[in-house]
Amino acid sequence: MDSLHLKFKEIPIDGDIDDFINKMEQNGFSKKSQFDCGHIMTGRFANRNCEAYVFYTLKTKRVCRLCIYAPEQNSWFSLKSDYEDLKKQFQIKYGKPSSEYSFFVEPYFEGDGYELQALSSEKCFYSSYWDKPEGIISVSISQFSQLCFSYDDHLNVELDNKEKQANILDEI
Repeated sequence: MDSLHLKFKEIPIDGDIDDFINKMEQNGFSKKSQFDCGHIMTGRFANRNCEAYVFYTLKTKRVCRLCIYAPEQNSWFSLKSDYEDLKKQFQIKYGKPSSEYSFFVEPYFEGDGYELQALSSEKCFYSSYWDKPEGIISVSISQFSQLCFSYDDHLNVELDNKEKQANILDEI
């Protein structure tokens, strides 16, 4: 059954949230806090101290998504360089991205000295996606000047969407 699901550090993005948290702890991550349908953990990923946001389904509490955030950076050059370096590492493992984009929206452009402002204003977009049979993996630069690595498991994200829709239908 594990082959039907994406993996992070060889841990299937599947199963009960408590079991997944235990496996993450065995891989060096620590619980930091909890929010509706998710946990925040801290640990090392890609030679960086990171925060891992673990999301689970509303009703069945199955892990469906994992987002890893590297520390915030204050240099566009360093941030973009790290993005390009990590994207290459993901390409070695997963092949050429299924899709990718990198652009600025007016009035911003690369080289204007306002790249980080463009990011925080959501006018700068850098992302690469690998659409695999088990789910979607992405590497991106977030609006908070952080590298973000996302793992969305197809089966469990679909389950999450169904559970959320059923919850809304029950309420109306």
